[in-house]
Order: sequence, then C-alpha cells, then structure tokens
Amino acid sequence: MSTLTGNIENRFWKRLGMAGFAFFLVKGLLWLAVPVIMYLMGIAD
Repeated sequence: MSTLTGNIENRFWKRLGMAGFAFFLVKGLLWLAVPVIMYLMGIAD
C-alpha cells in the first residue's frame, strides 16, 4: 500500500516538476521575445 502511494506521489512530483520547468521556460522565452517584438514593431512604424 505504501509503495503504491509512493509511486503516485513520485509521478505527481515529476509531473509538477516538468510543468514548472515548462512554465519557467515559456516565461523566459516571453521575457526575451517581448522586447524584440516591441523593437521590431517600433521599426515597422
């Protein structure tokens, strides 16, 4: 019983870790992309 709950917990934390990693990756890309997009839009005007 304890091993089953342990496996579920490990899977949950692994999924949570992947979600957090993806979130920070997207956040970092947006942080880099937004100034570039604004710069390009400024040139376009």
